[in-house]
Amino acid sequence: MTEELNFNYAEAIATGKGHLALGPAGTGKTETAKVYAQKLGRHMVVINCTDQPEMVDRIKSIFKAVCAGEVWICLDEFNRT
Repeated sequence: MTEELNFNYAEAIATGKGHLALGPAGTGKTETAKVYAQKLGRHMVVINCTDQPEMVDRIKSIFKAVCAGEVWICLDEFNRT
């Protein structure tokens, strides 16, 4: 999974697009993203999603930095919301 994710992240960066990693839990998606961000000198914020109303506010609070390319965001457990 890690090799495939590294390729997909590189492609997303080259094309200026985001990437959505899908797969079973425990296969290293989040950890691979953290390592890739670190290798590129990017700060990554991991948000463990819930169905709580404040979740939207947390995402909004860092969205400008994400759009500016200053940080990466990982919406972990997004499918559980």
